[in-house]
Amino acid sequence: MNPPPNQSPVQVENIVQLRWQEFFTGLFGTLTAMQQSGTTAQRPTRGLWVGRPYFDTDLGYPIYLLSANPSVWVDASGTVV
Repeated sequence: MNPPPNQSPVQVENIVQLRWQEFFTGLFGTLTAMQQSGTTAQRPTRGLWVGRPYFDTDLGYPIYLLSANPSVWVDASGTVV
């Protein structure tokens, strides 16, 4: 994720600048993804990055995306789940 813009977030008309809107959209997506959980069948297929965490409620523990392939998830020991 990119760092926040080095400028005032609000324009004269009290409108959030586009760069800040983009920054907050990216931040929201990252935070939402980091808090996501669900069943094995509900594992995400979008908004993925290597190392992305997901709490699998069927397994009862967090798993992590191993590669850009959304079907390869591993547990903390590196076992594919």
